[in-house]
Amino acid sequence: MSSQEPLIALLTEIRDLQREHLELYRKQSEQAEARMQQALARQEQALAGQGKALAFIERFRKRGRLLAFCIAAIVIGLVLLRLLPH
Repeated sequence: MSSQEPLIALLTEIRDLQREHLELYRKQSEQAEARMQQALARQEQALAGQGKALAFIERFRKRGRLLAFCIAAIVIGLVLLRLLPH
């Protein structure tokens, strides 16, 4: 047995452990990136949903005004018809 064999074995073990550590780090990094991408996609969907909800509310508000004007016109018309002599 050479005097360098224990050193070579130790260096080999260190290298192997570093490779394992690097592989584990790479996998965790990929998983973290995938989770971030999923979170980003969920946020984009939520924002799109909020935009749709705001558009719906705006349409409803505009139609609500129109409906209120129509009802007011009908009521005014009915009141005027009652005021007219028959």
